[in-house]
Amino acid sequence: MKWQDDISPEQWEKWNQIARQASLSKKTFTSLGAEDYASTAIEKLLMQKKQPENVEAWLRMTVTNLSRVG
Repeated sequence: MKWQDDISPEQWEKWNQIARQASLSKKTFTSLGAEDYASTAIEKLLMQKKQPENVEAWLRMTVTNLSRVG
């Protein structure tokens, strides 16, 4: 069983909100919107073999890195 299977729907929603908030805080002008960055960060989280120790910080860092590349 994967770590992702042990996470409650409520926890996933909380992490989605954190990713959206992190995306909205970025003041970059690209063709991608905040929802796109948040979705991409969640997709990257799902691909992790191990759960990051601090998922909230991991999501914020991932969104920041995406906005720099995007």
